[in-house]
Amino acid sequence: MKPIVIIGTGHAGYTVAKEFRKLNSQNPLTLITADNGCVYYKPNLSKALAMGQKVAELATGTADGMAEKLQATIFAHSSVDAIDVNQQIIKMGNQQIQYKELVLAIGASAVRVPMVGDAAGEILSINNLDDYQWFRKKLEGRKHVVIMGGGLIGCEFANDLAAAGFKVSVVEPAAWPLGRMLPNMPANTLQQKLTELGVEWHFGVTAKQCQHYKEGYTLTLSDDSQVNCDVVLSAVGLRPNTQLAKSAGLDIGRGIKVDRHLRTNNKHIYAIGDCAEVEGLLLPYIAPIIRASKVLAATLNGQETPLIYPPMPVVVKTPVCPTVVLPPDHLQTGEWEQTGQGADWQAMFRSSDGVIKGFALMGAGVASRAEFVKRLAPTMSK
Repeated sequence: MKPIVIIGTGHAGYTVAKEFRKLNSQNPLTLITADNGCVYYKPNLSKALAMGQKVAELATGTADGMAEKLQATIFAHSSVDAIDVNQQIIKMGNQQIQYKELVLAIGASAVRVPMVGDAAGEILSINNLDDYQWFRKKLEGRKHVVIMGGGLIGCEFANDLAAAGFKVSVVEPAAWPLGRMLPNMPANTLQQKLTELGVEWHFGVTAKQCQHYKEGYTLTLSDDSQVNCDVVLSAVGLRPNTQLAKSAGLDIGRGIKVDRHLRTNNKHIYAIGDCAEVEGLLLPYIAPIIRASKVLAATLNGQETPLIYPPMPVVVKTPVCPTVVLPPDHLQTGEWEQTGQGADWQAMFRSSDGVIKGFALMGAGVASRAEFVKRLAPTMSK
């Protein structure tokens, strides 16, 4: 019997495998990963310092352990060269693996900002546990970290690093933090709270040059101002990994295009997680992955199940300023309605036709989360 093959052992890949095994203990299952296949919870990376966790404590399982638990074959440190969609074969070096159904859970890669300077290649980004381990090593004996990007990941790392005693400077081209998720007044509160924690902000600029300076770096910004620091961390976003799918002839948009069953334009190939564009939506968060994994597992087991997305708020891991946000779609037009004061805010995004399409809650406003969720239509309904 041909196996179900999953490429990728991040949260999406392993969750699909676990959900499938709940439904089917007989069909062979194979997972392929370019790394060591260890199990870890990626959202914990941006709060590990505050949690007092060492890097070794973040991994909760090994590839061998997962192979036994899932009754699966796991190929670690293995790169897929090509997919033969006609023969349903995966090519890895001199090895070929046939598949019954193929799941692409190949994630996304950190966006690299064009940069000049003799230290441009030493700017760090964090997209997996190996990246984070290197980041923690570079932090040893250091004091000042510059974060490029004041979005979700940038703000979370800023909170974690500042709370752990590091000096933190954030470089953000927008006028306020979380510019794609928050309206101005709650965003200003988040900025103030992080400033009180010790975070320094550089808004309306980008970094253009990184030079070695003493034992650290000098970062030159687009307004020609300079910041000296010990470590530079880029947190400007992720881009879905699509090259493997594109070379196999699959449809590509912002990510790998899939339908409500997570199926690509090839009936035997599916995509899930950060690499997948589900009917125009890119939702690189844990809640959508969990829902999609259950649906895909059922479909792989012969029970065609369409994906439904209820409203799924994102909890921003900034303990200094509790925040929950469900941002409107990036193409949605409308206006924010903001009410509150001090650290407590409730904001609704109302579309041009008067429909509530998103919300942002902060401080005491977070207690209204369930009420706001009820007021929104599903992100993707039946």
